[in-house]
Amino acid sequence: MKLTEIIPKQGLIVSSKPQFFIAECNFDYNGLPILKDSLIYFDGKNKVKVNQFIFGIFQERNVPNLISHQLPEDEEYNYIVDKFSSCQYEITKLPSGLSGTWHIDHFHITPSTIDRLPDLENIVKQTTDLKFSNISFSSLYYTYDANTNSLTSFISTKPFELTVKDKTIRLPEFIEVGQNEGANKDLYFLRPLFKMDYFGVSFEGDCRIDENGVFYGSCAKEFSAEIFGNSEINKIVISKGFDVAISSDGVMEIELFNEKIHQIEKYKIRKCQA
Repeated sequence: MKLTEIIPKQGLIVSSKPQFFIAECNFDYNGLPILKDSLIYFDGKNKVKVNQFIFGIFQERNVPNLISHQLPEDEEYNYIVDKFSSCQYEITKLPSGLSGTWHIDHFHITPSTIDRLPDLENIVKQTTDLKFSNISFSSLYYTYDANTNSLTSFISTKPFELTVKDKTIRLPEFIEVGQNEGANKDLYFLRPLFKMDYFGVSFEGDCRIDENGVFYGSCAKEFSAEIFGNSEINKIVISKGFDVAISSDGVMEIELFNEKIHQIEKYKIRKCQA
């Protein structure tokens, strides 16, 4: 069975009604751009998801409101679909508890922080650049909240700014951004597609920004720094993989174990000029 046979097509989001459909044309929703052949889910209230979904959406209870027929399953609870394209990343087994990224007429395994598509940075560069609320982002996948009229997840394609309370956080391109889904909406999770520089320090892997605008991340390469408030040393080498916190105005902190008092203490540092 082909996915395009069970997922409806339409050209707009209808308010107050849950919908799951393939866009039959380019359109926008509250100014949010959506491209033809994108796959959209609207929860009937305020949330819009584009091109990335948990495969559980194909379960029987969503027939016929979201999909016209249920997909066949194998003994491992994978939904089985027909191969549709020559794309090297296309998958035909959709594990019910996992998620995937839609590409025109088929799914890729999801490029998440745990299991990414190979060469994701170049894949993003080949997608269409979209723009909403002064943020340029990839059409690969994104989510939107109508209550706040804001993107809640996206991959940046140009440098951009996040506003966290009264702080303005300036971040570079090619970062996967996710706003916290819980009560604290001022918490953001970041994942550079490769590496990112923030106040002159290179980071990689999972990073975050807390409700006070403080950035936390693991260094992508070592650097030398002055350290303040430590009676034993005044210079330190911050090794690759070490966690560093940076305030919105560039003040850096690390945590070190103090053997004299047998507890972890925070120390301000300043990167040495090369």
